[in-house]
Formats: sequence, C-alpha cells, structure tokens
Amino acid sequence: MTGNVVSYEDVLKEYDGGVLSVASPTKHDLYKTLKKVVPEVVNKLNEDNLSVVSIPKGRNTDYQYVGENIDPFKNMKFKAVLKERYDCIDRAIKDKTPIRFTYWPFDRGKMDLVFHPHLLKTYNGRMFSIGVSEKDGKEPMRRYVVALDRIYGEILGGHSTDIYKPALPNEYSYLSHLVGVTLEEGAELTTITLRAHDKYTFGRLTTKPLHDSQHTIRTPSWKESREYGDVELTVYPNKELVGQILSYGSMLEVVGPDSFRQRVTEELNKMSERYGMVLCGENQ
Repeated sequence: MTGNVVSYEDVLKEYDGGVLSVASPTKHDLYKTLKKVVPEVVNKLNEDNLSVVSIPKGRNTDYQYVGENIDPFKNMKFKAVLKERYDCIDRAIKDKTPIRFTYWPFDRGKMDLVFHPHLLKTYNGRMFSIGVSEKDGKEPMRRYVVALDRIYGEILGGHSTDIYKPALPNEYSYLSHLVGVTLEEGAELTTITLRAHDKYTFGRLTTKPLHDSQHTIRTPSWKESREYGDVELTVYPNKELVGQILSYGSMLEVVGPDSFRQRVTEELNKMSERYGMVLCGENQ
C-alpha cells in the first residue's frame, strides 16, 4: 500500500529478511503461493475501485497500488478479528470456561473484565455475547451484553482461580420477546400496535417484520378507502425497537399503548430540538 512498484522478488526478499534466500524467486517455497494470492488481491482491490496498475516486466509482472485509501483492507481485517473473537467465545461457551479481556463501552472508559459467556447473538450486523461479567470490586452482573467490536486487544483464558458461572434455568427466555439485545430495567412484556400510513410502508413492514410476534390486524383496503394498515407485536420495549420504528420516518406511527407512544414522542421531541424545532406533546 506504499505506492511503490512491487515485484514477487521484492515481496520474497522482505519475507526472507531483506535478502532472497534462494538463487531465483521461482525456486522459493512460497513462489507458487504468492503467484496465486497476488492476482486475487489485485482483483479484490480493483473490484472495490481501489486501483492497482499491472506493469509487464519481461515474463513477469510488477504491481503498483495507486488508490487513495492507505489501508483498503481495514474493514476486511476487522471482520477477520471479529470472526476470531466469535470463535474464541464460542469455544469458551462450549468448554464452559471464563475468559478475560479489556472492554471499552462507547460511553465509558476501558475496564478489565472476567467474563463467563453463555451465548452469542447477532443483531443489525453486529455480534454480541451475553453472560456474567465480573469486575474487580464490583458484584457480578448477570445477563451482561458485550459487543464484540468493543473488545480492546486480545481475549485471554481465565485464571485458575476463575470458576465458570453457568446460565440459570430459563435465564434467557426473555430474548424471544426482544428486538435487539437490550432488556431494560423494569421492562414489561407489552403488546404494541403500529400503523403504516401508506401501502409502501405497510409492505416494507410486513415483508421484513420487526419481531417474530408481529402479525397484521388491518390491511390497506381500496374498497374501504383505507390507505393505512396496522400490525401488532408483543415485546419488551427497548431502545432498539424505538430506533427501528423511527427509521420508517413519518409513515409509521405508534398507535398504542399510550406509554410507549409517549416514549417515542419524547424521542421525536429530542430530535426536533436538535434542529431548532419543538413538537407538541401528546397532552398539549
């Protein structure tokens, strides 16, 4: 990614410590591997519009990266790191062993944790693990959610003094009634009615339901002069659900219950204040 013209020989010399260890690049143990891998890398970069120039040099070809992104494989490497973390935690769950790592929540500082993973879950393109978290001087926290992309550094094995804390019977039954991974304190199982105000939004909502419990209670009807449609879902309300609803903009409305409708209204008021506007409250 330096922008220099690079040959197979250059790569093999660097691998060997600066001086080629054999008479010619073609006699190197890794030559065939390099000859297979380099075109794959070049093709991948070109597919992503990150230009690589191929420079014929006799029977061989040199390459020069001319893209502006100095680390085009950053996302690919990060995905590989997340996969390694996922596999590591998966092994710990199966082996029932605690692990140690530094965790860095987005709204707090770094913290060193002993973590007893119970399960893995993917939501909205992110990977999470849920289990028991222990921090020096603090009581263990059950049902603690760890985002794998917020782990800082390596995941290490637990110490000999770390005794694995298993999940309790039915401890995670709430997940089947949840959008996302967050069970908010004091949340109660609630049946929520949503109204899509046009056929397009109704189609989006029913094609990709917000939750498995979602079902249609009223469809748009040309005969009845009704453009809107209603659905119901029974879940524990949380911030993830609020975010999903707001992503539909003005065409999706919370009809009930009033408590959840008010929560969404308050969030809309906070949003409007960001833009120098104030909405009317439900009771104004």
